[in-house]
Amino acid sequence: MGHTPMKKLIENFPAAASIIMDRCIKRSKNPKDFDYTLTYEFALLDPGPDDVANKSGHRFFGPSVMVSHERLSLLKHPLIQRLLDVKWRSFGRFLFYLNFFTYLTFLIMLSAFIVSERQQLKLGRSSKDQNSTFKFTAATLFNKTSSLSLFVPYIIFLFMMLHLLKELIQMCSQRGRYFTEFTNYLELIMYMTCSFFILYYILPEFIINQWLSDLKNPSYLWVIGAVSVFLGYIILILFFRR
Repeated sequence: MGHTPMKKLIENFPAAASIIMDRCIKRSKNPKDFDYTLTYEFALLDPGPDDVANKSGHRFFGPSVMVSHERLSLLKHPLIQRLLDVKWRSFGRFLFYLNFFTYLTFLIMLSAFIVSERQQLKLGRSSKDQNSTFKFTAATLFNKTSSLSLFVPYIIFLFMMLHLLKELIQMCSQRGRYFTEFTNYLELIMYMTCSFFILYYILPEFIINQWLSDLKNPSYLWVIGAVSVFLGYIILILFFRR
């Protein structure tokens, strides 16, 4: 159950699958020379959720099987290219641009916030105080009086939670396959480091001071913020993969 004949051909006989896909493209000529139309039949590659082979819960989609079995020659077939183009134009591009621009807004706000707040703080000690103990508090590490710190952390946290929820939904739908993608680990680490940093601007000050008292060098929290921004731009570059 769940194994269509086309799936078996893609997995075991890619040459035969290519021949069948050739026959799914029909060319009809008009009376005028060099004037014709192409008709593409996608039923064998995308039978839809109501297909009897999908009763096991795993929907068959030809290009996905080709990717998992590294059938690069089949992925370059005109029928596959046309199918992906139809999927992209119908709904794929809207989901992509929505996801991309919300993520880009989140990353720009996070970058601007960290750069702006860090420039207002002086974490180093003077030469006279090198041998003295220095106690870090929320007031010394996080400036909550600026206009940015009053509302931007909450917006960043909201965007971050939305994207983290998206990752959790993706994790539940893909299950074990989710952990085979390296980019998913980058996104989880980035959101975790970002949340660890931004919570110090959201939580009450007495809770922050209690947390800081357990850290040997709380100024490393700004390093965590820098790591989250660095990973954020790496993920942004990966958005533009084919």
